Amino acid sequence: MVEVVEIERMGYGADAIAHASDGKTLFVQGAIAGDVVEVKTVLDKKTYAKAKVTKLISPSPDRVSKLPVDALQSGATWANLSYDLQLRSKRANLADALRKNAKLDPVRIEEVLRDIVACKREWGYRNKVELAAFRDAAGRFCLGAHEMASCDNVALSRAPLADRLIDRAPKALTGVLRYLQGDGDLGIYRVGIRGSVRTKSVEVALWTPPSAFPRSFAAKSIKDAIGATSVVRILADPGSARRVKKVEVLDGDGCWHEKMGWKPSRGRISTIDDASSAESGTGEQVAGVGEDTATASCASTTSALFDYRVSAPSFFQVNTAQAEVLIGLVLDGLGIESGMRVADLYSGVGSFSLPLAALGADVSAIEIAGSSTRDLVRNADAAGVEIDVICDDTAIALPKLGSLDALVVDPPRVGLEAKVIDQIAAALPERVAYVSCDPQTFARDIGRFEHAGYRLQSATPVDLFPQTYHVESVGILRKD
Repeated sequence: MVEVVEIERMGYGADAIAHASDGKTLFVQGAIAGDVVEVKTVLDKKTYAKAKVTKLISPSPDRVSKLPVDALQSGATWANLSYDLQLRSKRANLADALRKNAKLDPVRIEEVLRDIVACKREWGYRNKVELAAFRDAAGRFCLGAHEMASCDNVALSRAPLADRLIDRAPKALTGVLRYLQGDGDLGIYRVGIRGSVRTKSVEVALWTPPSAFPRSFAAKSIKDAIGATSVVRILADPGSARRVKKVEVLDGDGCWHEKMGWKPSRGRISTIDDASSAESGTGEQVAGVGEDTATASCASTTSALFDYRVSAPSFFQVNTAQAEVLIGLVLDGLGIESGMRVADLYSGVGSFSLPLAALGADVSAIEIAGSSTRDLVRNADAAGVEIDVICDDTAIALPKLGSLDALVVDPPRVGLEAKVIDQIAAALPERVAYVSCDPQTFARDIGRFEHAGYRLQSATPVDLFPQTYHVESVGILRKD
């Protein structure tokens, strides 16, 4: 079926949303809100259909045509949208999720939903790049990503979402690893790169199965090519699980270093005086949708700036500046005071644990990943703070903590198990801060929290991922 439709809004994903002439919801690939397009249905279901654009009749005023090289192939699924439309759409998607999944009424949603916190850097904000390794049609080794809307791999020369230390690393590493392997195959199936504009630390992680490997030659070649301060090899079999068997340090100290503090969420923002702020002469921006974007001035005195040591397999937020906004929202929302008993669930390397402990809280951090807990112990020692670090499953460790004054939880994309929410309620924290990277599971869990006796006080979307549909959210709940 072919027809002309007007695109109404962006969905949570790469597709835009319209309605067909029969009233059925259409998920349209390749369109943006405000477009008038001719579409062809490619999948027809009972309650919805999927379509692709066959002709752009009238482009949206928010459509962007000039993009950086490799923009769309590098995961920038919303690069064709103006940044203002991206922000409005992300806030609207969170509101829609709270309505559908948390069952909050529209009046309540507008009471609790805050303006989205924009990112100062619309490009060049990521401190990490993940590249798939594959062979092209000619059999040459390549580094790149999965092409949008297909299962094909596409080679990348640049990563425009990455910061300036590592944005050109794909091309350089492709050449180095081609030369390194020659006519053979070293089994490299994934390459991770981290770079910090604050510390100038650059780490390259090569993912391979256990096998013979030219360690010294590889380390020297990679170090010379991109100025890596650390080169590691992660031994793990390919697959979705990718269970790490061993991490070999090929050069450097075997980890990536980052400095991070936090930005108070009340009033004017105090931003860390780092290299990225110095370049622009401004602080971070907080954009209220429909309001003028205000740029806060840099403050000479800010929050504590912690040194984070991060192993290659460990999780760390990919946007350091916006992660500081998350931390500020959590600390302000919990109202931390000295002596409070606080749990940090899914704590990672300590992004929230360190500032909580620095403010005088008695912190218990629970994390199941061994590499992250080891990093957290080292980070706490370096910061001179005491944290009770527990390497265990949250559902097993949390009930053993007893009563709590406050709690922060930053789970994986799938959200929380229902029993964990019950366990949190049983610990009786006065306030809970829920940090989420998925509006759908966030809203679902907010509904469960409200049923368990915790009322949502505020929900703040934070744009950690410009040029994509992803958005981070911070919810503050209070015991009802």
